[in-house]
Amino acid sequence: MRYSLFFSALIICLIHSINIQAQSRCGTVALQQLHLGSTDYREDEKQFEKWLYERMLERRQNLSFSLSGEKQVITIPVVVHVIHNGQAVGVGDNIPDDQIFSQITILNQDYRRLNPDASETPSEFLPVAADVEIDFVLAKRDPEGLPTTGIVRVQGSQPDYSLFNDELLKSESFWSTEDYLNIWVTDLNNDLLGYAQFPVSNLTGLTVDRENNRLTDGIVVDFEYFGKDFPNNDPFSKGRTATHEIGHFLGLRHVWGDGGCSASDFCDDTPPQGDNTSGCPGLQDTCDLDEFGELDPFQDMFQNYMDFSDDVCMNLFTICQANRMQTVIAESPRRRTLLTSMGGISPIITTNDMGIRQIISPEVSICNDAFFPEIQVRNYGTNDVTSFKVTLKINGLLIQTVEQTLTLQPLDLLPVTFQSIDVGQGEEMNFSFKVIEVNGVPDENPENDVKNIFAQVPFQLGFPLVADFESGNDNWMTRRFTGEASTWQISNAPLNTSDNQAYKIDIFNSTSNEFGHLEMLLSPVLDLEKVTSAELQFKYAYAPLPVNENFIDGLAVAVLTECGTDFDPDNILPDFERYGNNLGTTTTKSSAFTPAGAAEWGDATISLNKFLGLKNVQVAIIAQNGGGNNIFVDEVELFANNQFILDVKTTEVKGLPVISCRTFQAPIVEIKNFGTKTINSIDYVFGANNSTNEGRLEGLTMEPGQSQSIAVGVSDLFEGEFEFNFEVVSINDEQDDDPDDNTIIEKFRITEREDILPLRERFEQRSFDELVWFPLSITGDHN
Repeated sequence: MRYSLFFSALIICLIHSINIQAQSRCGTVALQQLHLGSTDYREDEKQFEKWLYERMLERRQNLSFSLSGEKQVITIPVVVHVIHNGQAVGVGDNIPDDQIFSQITILNQDYRRLNPDASETPSEFLPVAADVEIDFVLAKRDPEGLPTTGIVRVQGSQPDYSLFNDELLKSESFWSTEDYLNIWVTDLNNDLLGYAQFPVSNLTGLTVDRENNRLTDGIVVDFEYFGKDFPNNDPFSKGRTATHEIGHFLGLRHVWGDGGCSASDFCDDTPPQGDNTSGCPGLQDTCDLDEFGELDPFQDMFQNYMDFSDDVCMNLFTICQANRMQTVIAESPRRRTLLTSMGGISPIITTNDMGIRQIISPEVSICNDAFFPEIQVRNYGTNDVTSFKVTLKINGLLIQTVEQTLTLQPLDLLPVTFQSIDVGQGEEMNFSFKVIEVNGVPDENPENDVKNIFAQVPFQLGFPLVADFESGNDNWMTRRFTGEASTWQISNAPLNTSDNQAYKIDIFNSTSNEFGHLEMLLSPVLDLEKVTSAELQFKYAYAPLPVNENFIDGLAVAVLTECGTDFDPDNILPDFERYGNNLGTTTTKSSAFTPAGAAEWGDATISLNKFLGLKNVQVAIIAQNGGGNNIFVDEVELFANNQFILDVKTTEVKGLPVISCRTFQAPIVEIKNFGTKTINSIDYVFGANNSTNEGRLEGLTMEPGQSQSIAVGVSDLFEGEFEFNFEVVSINDEQDDDPDDNTIIEKFRITEREDILPLRERFEQRSFDELVWFPLSITGDHN
């Protein structure tokens, strides 16, 4: 059917509020509406089809200049997750391996037009019948690089699953969808045969991508209809359900356009069709006219894999459908990475192979003054590992080499901790861990020897927070969603003055490898624990290009928690998420955009009240590089109304060991100003057990949100257990408005007991009073 940007009504088939017909061939459309909502669905479909049409045109133009006529066959690695009810392999929904192998064979036949029934394609459709040039192979290595059959068997948490259980089903077992086509095989209820998650356009915005969650990407097939003639011989038992659903996974619509004769599947070589086909009807024409009201001279193509006809009737994809699928694989997120996946390549198995399995610490954001870098290594070789060396570099400089002598059998895991790293607010660090030696020789498999992470130490400040970027970054930081360094840069951008400075994303001149990146402009770490309201204001400027509507350049605002290490898609603020023309603050520009003055800027005001009560949050202004024009951000202000005027909280005790032999201790107490007034003096008391001491700090300028360290000393201690107590009793010679959090208590022990190594204690025939060992209780709430 001819390409169109406009769509007719969809046939909706959801459970309860959406009706699934008995023996429904496919639940893909229903799943999309569950995810996106019926109101949003058509706009998302329009956006996707426009994007895909333009990409197909580009590919067609590029191919026209190619001198090679050779087929470029793509191989996609597949993992089959068999989610069963606890039966033995080969019984019930715990399907046998042969059933899985038969399905892979059918897929390879259907997508290469090697299917035995290709000869049954009607003569009128032979000119458009296509080899899609896609092969499927069961994965040969798992996400960790270990050998696999590509088949995973997991006992499910419930006897069967519906569309409403989609996330639950896929959480039972999942491999990275960037590297594998995930196929879940289970018992689907309501007579549903299967469904797929539709691809997204190259850039669809944070909200849409949130709904098309990567953790659910793939296809689902009922176990009775996976493979050929297992375990039944009904009309849908020839393996074409998986062929159909993978078509959806790669961007194909149903041939009747989910709307009948006036709808489109966006392929002009599939005739218009009034509805889905049941059974195997023979020649029929359900549309006299196409979607444009013109005469339709063709019969229905119910032989197409994207209809609902019986399996034995299906035998072709068309040229347009093949082009759509190839374009989606080349361009769409979580599809194009399948082209470079190692999942279908057998792993390297060597004798001496120690690999880095994961980086435990640091994460992409660091909120401590010091921390211990830590990784987890694994013996991936066939030999026992008796010694190894691993290095840590920060910003290219060697910091430490850890050498360990031990015995790790094949596949054993081990944490490796490096020396403490002191960090300062505002630092940016690139951590690189590398295995350099195993059993006294160089590691034999370099594929898993190195892991890197880019980490930042954000500033921690209080309200109000105002940034105009005239003198630098004003303690804001930048990074990509992937953790890499960002391309946000401070640049000239006239606003109230011609020499005004602002943050800029240079999208107009960006390279192709920057296309699609999400670039974050991050605030200092903020504490919303005791505020009654909070608000973000900023100015932004953007001019769309005059062509293609540029709906994929975007700007959004989100809140990151846990000091910037945790991003929840639900924390994207709906008050401000704009793309393309909706983001524009001035008329379209055909050249690289720089605002000429205040008239070309827009204003945003966003409430942060959803996050009141949380500590360690960061506001992220996120730019999406869609290959269009430049985006500017300036005059960012964060305001909060505090509940109390005079209020401090004792937050932490440092420098007090849990066990010590010293009779004098010098702990450091951290307090923080949670009020709205500057603190100039603090009176406090402290002591251990029954001792009480008084102290006072004067001459302070402790602004709201700032912290202060207070060093104290406790002497004349003796052997035994103690409780260190610290309490703020007044602020600026006045009572604290919220005294409930002014006190902190830490337990510790003084001991003079000694022994010599080696030390063995079996805890027999002696009381605790006679032992070098002793019990000690430390509670997390300091009570």
